Amino acid sequence: NLAEALMAQGEMKRAGEELARILRRDPAHAMANARLGEVALRSGDPEAARERWTVAALLDPLNLPAHAGLFELEIRALEQAMARKDEAAFVTAADRGKTLALAVLELDPGNVKARKFLQDVILKGR
Repeated sequence: NLAEALMAQGEMKRAGEELARILRRDPAHAMANARLGEVALRSGDPEAARERWTVAALLDPLNLPAHAGLFELEIRALEQAMARKDEAAFVTAADRGKTLALAVLELDPGNVKARKFLQDVILKGR
C-alpha cells in the first residue's frame, strides 16, 4: 500500500498523512494504527507510538506489529533504566517486557529477540 511504500522510502511525514487519511475513514483499522505507531517511533515520538500500538493491539489482539512495537518500547525503557541505575523502573520495564515478549512469541514463535529477552530475564532472575 501507499503508506508502506512511503515508509520504505523514509517519507515518514507523507506516510503519516496517508495513514491518518485511512484512519479518518476507518478509526478501527488496526493495521493503520500499528503502522502509524511505527511512523511515530521513526519520527522520534515514542509516546505517540505507544498510543497507536496500544489502540492497534486492543482492536486486533493478533496484531503482531503492535505487540512487537510495544515490546521494543519496553526494551528501550529497560535499557534507559539500566543506564540510570533505576532499579524500580528496571523491574517495571522487565515485567512489562516479559508479558509483551510472551505475546509476541504467541504470534511469532520464532521471534529471536523475544526469546533472547525471556532467556536473559530468566537467567538473571528478574
